[in-house]
Amino acid sequence: MSPNNKKLNKLKCILKRWHSSSRILSNVTTTTTATVPHHSSTDMWQHSASFNGDEVHSGYHPVYVGKSRRRYLVKTALMKHPLFQNLLERSGEGGLPGVLWVLPDSYLDVPNKDYRGFSRRSLIRRVHKSSSAALSTIQDDPLVDSVERTSKTSQVNQFSSCTVRNPTLFPYIAVSVKTLNHDIFRETKFANAVEIYGLSHALESFSMLVGISSLVKMRGEVRHLLLDVMVFDKGLLSEVVRFSSSLITPLQAYGDLIKALVDNSMIEDALEFCLEAMGIGLEMSVPLCNYLLKCFVERNNVGVVRSLYEYMKVLRSSPNIYTYTTMMDLYTKGNTLDVDEANKILVEMGNHSVRPNAITYSMYLRGHCKIGKAESAWEFLKDLQHRGLEYDNYCCNAVILGFYRKRELNKAFTVLDEMKKCGISPDVHSYNILVDGFCKEGNVSEAWNLFEEMHRRELMPNGYGRDLMAYNILIDGCCQHGDLDGARELWHEMIHEKFTLDIFCHTNLIYNYSQNQKLQEATDQFEIMFNDGVVPNVVTYTIIIDGFCKEGLIIEAFRFLNEMEQGLNPNIFTYITIIDALYKIGSSCGVWEIFGVMIKRALIPDVVLYTILINGLVKTLDLEKALMIYAMMSQRGIDPNIFTYTSLINGLCSAGMLPTTLGLFEEMKWKGFKPDKVLYSTMILCCCRCKDMKKSLEFVNSIEIDGFEPDGIVYSLIIVGYCRSNNMKIALELFYKLETKI
Repeated sequence: MSPNNKKLNKLKCILKRWHSSSRILSNVTTTTTATVPHHSSTDMWQHSASFNGDEVHSGYHPVYVGKSRRRYLVKTALMKHPLFQNLLERSGEGGLPGVLWVLPDSYLDVPNKDYRGFSRRSLIRRVHKSSSAALSTIQDDPLVDSVERTSKTSQVNQFSSCTVRNPTLFPYIAVSVKTLNHDIFRETKFANAVEIYGLSHALESFSMLVGISSLVKMRGEVRHLLLDVMVFDKGLLSEVVRFSSSLITPLQAYGDLIKALVDNSMIEDALEFCLEAMGIGLEMSVPLCNYLLKCFVERNNVGVVRSLYEYMKVLRSSPNIYTYTTMMDLYTKGNTLDVDEANKILVEMGNHSVRPNAITYSMYLRGHCKIGKAESAWEFLKDLQHRGLEYDNYCCNAVILGFYRKRELNKAFTVLDEMKKCGISPDVHSYNILVDGFCKEGNVSEAWNLFEEMHRRELMPNGYGRDLMAYNILIDGCCQHGDLDGARELWHEMIHEKFTLDIFCHTNLIYNYSQNQKLQEATDQFEIMFNDGVVPNVVTYTIIIDGFCKEGLIIEAFRFLNEMEQGLNPNIFTYITIIDALYKIGSSCGVWEIFGVMIKRALIPDVVLYTILINGLVKTLDLEKALMIYAMMSQRGIDPNIFTYTSLINGLCSAGMLPTTLGLFEEMKWKGFKPDKVLYSTMILCCCRCKDMKKSLEFVNSIEIDGFEPDGIVYSLIIVGYCRSNNMKIALELFYKLETKI
C-alpha cells in the first residue's frame, strides 16, 4: 500500500472514531451537555441544554441532529449565527444529518468505554470529575442562564460521573475536518482564541488542524495556521508538532512555516527559522533551500545567498539545476555582477554532472555582455552550437544586445542571421534591438527593412505590447532624422492596423514635433489624444510647455500650465522649464513667484534648478544673491556640478573678484571636476584684467598639463594683458611663439 493511501486510511479512521464518539451519546440514558457555536464580542461559544423530554423552555428552540434525530434545545439567539445558518442550509430540511458539529464532553460508565487513538487524546481529556466539581462548574459559569443551570444541576446530582466542560474549539474542528473548510479558523485568529479559551486549548486545537491539513496535503492551510501561531509566539513551533500527534514532522513544520513567512515578505523571520532548523539538526530539503535562495537573490543579499549555497553543498541531496541557475542569476545582474563567480558556477555544474539548460546559458551570456565582452559571448554561443548543447533565442538576444551596446550593429545583424540558419526563430525583442540601433545610427532605411521583415514573419500581431514598441522605435528614429512625414505615415498605419494607442505613442509623437519646432502639429496631436480618450500625464504637458517656452510663447506656456494644474501636479521639470524661460525673457520677478509656488508644493529643488537660478542671477549681475544660492546648496546637501561652477566663475570673473574666483576654481578641482579650455580662458582673462600676469602664466601651464594645447585665443589674452601692464618684452616673446605655432 502506498504512503498516500495509508495516510488517507488513517484520516478515515480518525473521522470514523470521531463519528463513533458522537453516537455514544445516543446509547446513554441520561442527558449530557452539548456545545454549539455562538459568536459574540466576548466569546464564541455558549452552552445549550439537551433534553429527552418534549418540554421547550422559553428562549430555546428545538434542533434535531444526526441520523438518529437527537433532540437539542438551542438558544433562540444562536439560530441567527452565520455558522449555524450555514449548517442548517446544508442539512436540507432543518435537521443536520451527517454533520458532526456536536461533541460530548463526558459519558456515563467511562471506564468501560474504549476511546483509544486520536479522539481519546484530543477530544475527551477531562473525565471522572466528581459531581460536586461539576456542580461548581455549572454554578460559576456566567454563560449559563438560570433555566439551563437548573436542568444541569439536576443531571449532575443524579449521575455522579457526568462531567460538564467549558466551551471549546472542538466543535469547530469537527466541522472543519468534516468539510475540509478552514474558513472558521481563518476568521478566528490564534491570539483571539488564546484570549478566550486559554493558550493550552487554543494551541491544542490549532495543532490538530495543522496535523489533519498536512495529512490531506492542504499545504496552504498548514502555512496559514502555522503563521498565525508564530505571529503570536515564535517559540510555539515545537509544541504544534507535539500536539499534532506526529501527523506533521518537524521538518515539514519548519518548511511550511518558512514558505509562509517568505510569501508574506517576512524574509528575516524566515531566515531565523531556517537557522533554527539547522541548529537542531534538521536537514533542509533542496527545494526549500532553492525557494529561500531565490528570495534572497531577488533582494541582492549576497552574504546570505553564499552562506545558504555553501550549506546546500554539504547536503545529502546536492544542489540541482535550479540551484545553480539561481546562483548564475545572482552573478550576472545589477550590482552583484561577477563574471568570475559565474564561471565558477559553470565549473561546479560540470564537476557534479549537472547539465546547464538554456536559461543558465542565457544568464551567463548576459553577464559577459554587460561587462563589454560581447565578442567572447559570441564565441561561447558558437561553441554551444558546435557541441550541440541547449540554447535558445534568449541566448542569442543576449549577444545581440551586447553588440548593440557597443554600437557594433553589423555583428549583431550577423547573430540574427545565424539564428535563422540554425532554425531558431528570432522574436520581437531580437528585431526591436536592431531596429532601435539602426535608427540611432541614422540608418532608418535598414531599420525599416527589419520592420518589414517582422511583418512578413508575422511577429507583429494586432494588440498591445512589444509589437507597439517596434512602431514607437521606428517613429522616434524617423523624427530624430527629420523625417516627420515618415513618422506620420507610421502613425496612420498603426491606426489602420487597429492598435490600441497608449499615452506613450501620443507623447512620443508630440515630443518629436516639439523638438522640430512643429508646435502646431504638436498641439493638434494633443487634441487627437484627448479625442481618443487618452488622458495626458505630467510628461505630456511638460513637453508642450517646453516647446512654447523655447519659442518664447510664455503666455501659451502658462495657459497649458494652468490647464495642467486642474487635475495634475506639475513636477520639478515643469517648473525648471518655466523658470528657465522667464530668465531668458528677463522676468526675474516671475521666477521667484514660481519658485515659491514650487516650494509650497513640497517639491525639492535639485542641482539643475539651482544652477539655472545662479546663471540667471549672474546674467542680471546679482552676484551677492547668486553666492547666497550657492551657499544654500551646500547647506541642503546638494553638490554643485561643473555647470554650476562654470556659471558662477564666469560671473565673478566679469566682476573682477579674482580672490573669490580663485578659491572657487580650486574647490572645483578638489571635488574632481576637470576644467575645460573655455573655463581656463575665463580664468586667464580674469587674471589679466586684475593685472596678475604671473597667475595667468600658471594657468597656461595648467592647460598644457591637463592635455590641452593653448590656442590663439589664450595667447591673445595674455599678450593683451602684458601690453596693458607695459611689459612689451614678454608680450613680443609670446607673440613670436604664437607665430611659430600658426
